Amino acid sequence: MLNYKIMIRFKLFFLVFFFIFGNIANGQSWRTFTKEELGYTEPVEDLKLDKTDGSVWMSTAKKLVHFKIDGTHETFIYSDLSDGIDIVNVRAINPSDTGLICLDALEGVLHVSFDPIANLEGVNNDILSGQYIYADEDDTLWFGTKPIYSEGFFSFYNGEIIDEYSVSNCDLAFNTVYSIQKDFLNRMWLTHWEDVSGVGITVVEDGVWQHMSFFNSALPTSAIPNIVISEAEQVVACTKMGVCIFDEGSYDWIVYDIENSNMPSNYATNGVFDSEGRFWALFSETALAYTENFTDWTIFNAENSPLTFLSNSDFIIIDDFDNIWFAGYNRIHVMNLETFGGWVGLEETVFSPTDVQVYPNPSTGLVN
Repeated sequence: MLNYKIMIRFKLFFLVFFFIFGNIANGQSWRTFTKEELGYTEPVEDLKLDKTDGSVWMSTAKKLVHFKIDGTHETFIYSDLSDGIDIVNVRAINPSDTGLICLDALEGVLHVSFDPIANLEGVNNDILSGQYIYADEDDTLWFGTKPIYSEGFFSFYNGEIIDEYSVSNCDLAFNTVYSIQKDFLNRMWLTHWEDVSGVGITVVEDGVWQHMSFFNSALPTSAIPNIVISEAEQVVACTKMGVCIFDEGSYDWIVYDIENSNMPSNYATNGVFDSEGRFWALFSETALAYTENFTDWTIFNAENSPLTFLSNSDFIIIDDFDNIWFAGYNRIHVMNLETFGGWVGLEETVFSPTDVQVYPNPSTGLVN
């Protein structure tokens, strides 16, 4: 049985722990990485989780940042890794078992090898201005392209293009493909975008292409940045006019916005589901918020947290340690979800989960 003196020692320990890590008061910890700390000047282009080791990779136009699971990070300049390849703008990245797949605006598909990180090589220059990479369960990569080339989307495996899809060879609604997801029924969900506004969603099922937009569905807008699919087989559309849930029964959308919920804004740029099934969404220039039922949201914004936001902040992931990552204005925010309950007023380093050991137990006096 721990006596009174031991309890005092515990209290002192946790007070010190609080001042070191800044997370005990509300069971929450976070870290903010600034552009100056990471050494980049261009906007963030992509943010991806490496499923092989739990680390996180971030790409800017010219630089690559690797956040390792030991809490450290390393930065690489693409041109320093290449052998004569003129890196223009790396738009999207995706970690694989052997290295990092990159999409450059003019050089197409590139590969950066791991162990060590070096030897950036050209793989395929037939895909230009790719802006999005999605890896399905079969390790097939799906690439979406930007409006400047507007070439539709591609499936890619082992260095080769498998299939090409565009308005010229299928019923694709629009050649600019902004995001790609595959669901539990093997349907492919695509969102489209152009410089000013969106063009809705295309869903492909058993070779049938169906376009959904403001004009032929319950979607409140055709401006839809991202589709998110949960492990519980729920399809969610993040739109400029609310968060929309796909209803399999009616084959249409249920809309949640500021009229029927307390979400902080109608413009949801992207979202992610955590291990507890909660949906976390980024709202343009407004907040990060989570919900369990899409009507009641817990909101973190500039007034009650250290977060900063920008209209194009749509990169959000959750790593293997229950840390949520997203790109804010001139910085990367990381927050631990293990036992979150509110923000505290001290910003410090996110740390990986560790065991707190108390010994000896049972004890008659001093414990460690």
